[in-house]
Amino acid sequence: MACSLAPLAHRTRRSGALSVSSLLAVLGCAPDRELEPELGSFVVRGEHVEVWASEGIEVCGGNIEHMDRFVEAFRQLVGPRAEAEPRRRYYVLDEGDFEELDRCGDGASGCTVQSRTIYGRNVPSTHELVHAEISAVRHTGFEEGLAEVFGDAEPDNMPILYDIQDVLEHGNFDLPFAGYQRAAHFTRFLIDRHGIDGFLALRDATRPTDGPAELASVFEDVLDSNLGRELVEYEEYPDFCFNAGYRFPLMECSVPPSPWQDANTFVETVDLSCGNDDVLGPFEGELFALRAFEIDELGAYSIEVEAEGAPRARAWVVKCDSECAHLPRDDREYPFEPAQIAIEVGIYTPQAELLYPGKYWLRFSRPVDAPGKLTLRISH
Repeated sequence: MACSLAPLAHRTRRSGALSVSSLLAVLGCAPDRELEPELGSFVVRGEHVEVWASEGIEVCGGNIEHMDRFVEAFRQLVGPRAEAEPRRRYYVLDEGDFEELDRCGDGASGCTVQSRTIYGRNVPSTHELVHAEISAVRHTGFEEGLAEVFGDAEPDNMPILYDIQDVLEHGNFDLPFAGYQRAAHFTRFLIDRHGIDGFLALRDATRPTDGPAELASVFEDVLDSNLGRELVEYEEYPDFCFNAGYRFPLMECSVPPSPWQDANTFVETVDLSCGNDDVLGPFEGELFALRAFEIDELGAYSIEVEAEGAPRARAWVVKCDSECAHLPRDDREYPFEPAQIAIEVGIYTPQAELLYPGKYWLRFSRPVDAPGKLTLRISH
């Protein structure tokens, strides 16, 4: 059996020694012996994922259930895939182990290798779980677009800084992170037009070496469509959107909505302590938890957060059925997504925001070194 150590995909984000022989064992390349990884220690095993971590990293109590549920939801969406496995290994590494591993590229926060093992500084990276679930060597624009559009929410990233033609020309693992959001935005456009099955058929037919001319042939053969015409239609697709407004919130919008205290007041307090079974992380230096609520009436709402002892604590408020995902530009009342808000402790709070009826998902976060409670208040 051939074995390769080349990463399937890596992403750049803000952002003990391992021998070659032991790395081969970790990746499942050493036959006829028990795998005894030398990267960290076993932490927890779920139905679809098991977690290992470097010494000193506390893996929060909600991670394994969250990742198992994500894998199940994603598999229901994309259908049976030959690459899917009963369980994969997810390593959460400190800076020393991550640098010693030297597999994910400069500036990357994680990667998935061909054994579908995940290595990362953060947990839970649903971006990397997508790569692990659908692992192949395809055009990078479609690989990263899929992982971004179903992966980790990033409300401060937008697609407008990168041109779609540049994404189409960067197929062979050389798409810079600046292009990931454009790739994700175009992926959402294609899924809206052709469904997830159509997009996956398109993606599966691509090769890393494909340029625009080769991709045009793939569009003709797989979708019976003209790439040039698709790009003309795409020009009308709203791109003044933050990532959380056009990605698919598989996990966030499955959270049951919390009740309002009364007709005009919503208050939710979360204890962001890593040991709690609803807390996730560490993810980019934060602990976080997900909640949801619903709004029945269009109007101006006052939003504020409180988190004693954590000046960098914040909450996100994001509409589940975001208009930014599908409304043509001419039909939009605002150039930017109006229902996607980040509220940070002590900065412009309380904020007055126009909120539309519907379900919203909430993300509460505090720094890893400042666990504790965070309270979100919304009043009308």
